[in-house]
Amino acid sequence: MMSRQALDRIAQRITGEDIRLVGSWEPIPRLIEFRAEFARELGVSEIALLRCRDIVDILDLVGGERTSQARDTGQPNFFLIL
Repeated sequence: MMSRQALDRIAQRITGEDIRLVGSWEPIPRLIEFRAEFARELGVSEIALLRCRDIVDILDLVGGERTSQARDTGQPNFFLIL
């Protein structure tokens, strides 16, 4: 899983802005503007990246944590159903 620090460095390299003080439940500033660069750097599709509401969603997308947890347990995950 990607760390928040690694994501902060990627965002600063792409946008030139320091996002260390941006909360984990806030969107990355200028994500829409630089969506192709972020998607390429993170190794995800632009569509999946734009579905993320905040930094935590992006970290989960890159790490695949939510999807793998639901599949491993065999139990329905309420948050994935919505």
